[in-house]
Amino acid sequence: MPRKLNFIRWIKYKYLQFIRIKDHPGSIAIGAALGISFDVLPTFGLGVIFAYFLATLLKVNRLAALLSAVVFKLAIPVFIYVNVQTGQLFIKDQSSVGLDLVSNPWYFFNWSHLGVSFLLGSVINAFLIFGATFLATYRFVWWRRSRSKNTKKNSLFL
Repeated sequence: MPRKLNFIRWIKYKYLQFIRIKDHPGSIAIGAALGISFDVLPTFGLGVIFAYFLATLLKVNRLAALLSAVVFKLAIPVFIYVNVQTGQLFIKDQSSVGLDLVSNPWYFFNWSHLGVSFLLGSVINAFLIFGATFLATYRFVWWRRSRSKNTKKNSLFL
């Protein structure tokens, strides 16, 4: 089977796992937001473990934290670029990072400002993504459950 179809099947499988979680929508939303937020932070691949243990400590859904952390590992290169750009919005008088960094990685001789802007951007983006993911996931789970309840009620009268 082609590799692209396997990836699509894997995404659908993770989606179905997420939809079938039996828990309160708030608990699922916090777990999912934790998983994605730890992918934004520079955790060096340990974001899945951190998300799982923090979800356990906060007594929120651990499966949602694991699923979201695993699925969004694919977006880490995008998160790195966005973190640097966000950090440079708040740190002034520094040279900007653009496509020059991709074409010539030794273009910048002083990489220290990139580290500071990356860390600042990752913290800011982690909080923003946590809030956006929480709201979107909560609304989505609530919508899916209310939709399934309505279809069950309507199917009784057919």
